[in-house]
Amino acid sequence: MGKWIKSIKEINKFCKLNDNQLIISSGAELNNETISGKTFDAFLGICDIDPTTYWTDLGKWIDIKSGVYFGTS
Repeated sequence: MGKWIKSIKEINKFCKLNDNQLIISSGAELNNETISGKTFDAFLGICDIDPTTYWTDLGKWIDIKSGVYFGTS
């Protein structure tokens, strides 16, 4: 798992350098497969990704992309 965590760190740095958003998903398809927000934030912390910054950046990215898809500004 350590090698996988290192890869996430490198991919996140690459995304930041290229003005892209890293999207991490639990892969859950059903409610009973989901993980808690605290667990997800702990995972982000292990990957050296600040959870507050991650969620803020993801929210901004979603806002920008939804404006593109729906033709709003």
